[in-house]
Amino acid sequence: MKLKDFKEMIISLPEDFDEYDVIYSEIEDSDDESYIRTDDMLVGMISDDEDMKMCFMGEDSYKIALFLYPREDGQDEPDENNI
Repeated sequence: MKLKDFKEMIISLPEDFDEYDVIYSEIEDSDDESYIRTDDMLVGMISDDEDMKMCFMGEDSYKIALFLYPREDGQDEPDENNI
């Protein structure tokens, strides 16, 4: 999905959803013919300028990115120029 398509999808949501939390979900097959859904809060994003990708991150991954790629100016977001 291109970012412009993602923006259109977000803009099309009714205001009723404005207070909903945004999560990232993975659905996996389990061995017993059921599915397991794993959720993570969507808390940040970084850009991969070389590959022209926006990387939306769950809480755990974003914390790792903050640790691995700290900003030199001390802000609380990873420095995508170091990734």
